[in-house]
Amino acid sequence: MKKYKRVFLIVLDSLGIGDAHDAQQFDDLGANTLGHICEKVGGLDVPCLEGMGLGNIGNFKGIHALKNQLAYTARLEEVSKQVFLKNSLNYLKKRLDVNVLEIMQKVEQKF
Repeated sequence: MKKYKRVFLIVLDSLGIGDAHDAQQFDDLGANTLGHICEKVGGLDVPCLEGMGLGNIGNFKGIHALKNQLAYTARLEEVSKQVFLKNSLNYLKKRLDVNVLEIMQKVEQKF
């Protein structure tokens, strides 16, 4: 793997790009902010974001998928607090010498 001296992280937080796997549970089917904007305006012309691979993570009018994008792209979804806490506690248990049971009890008291 190539080493980089710098990394630029661009986060388009809350820019909806399609349904989450559990959208129906939250009456959120059809959520796709970027897709709806692209449709409403007849397509977007965003060559820099397109070049970085925005078209590779969804189907958006005017934004094309590329075979050779210039950046890494990812589509993230929120996880429940329980899943997040479980994964975090497992990480702590593996990496640090901490009493995970004690931490879990404190966390459970807050929720």
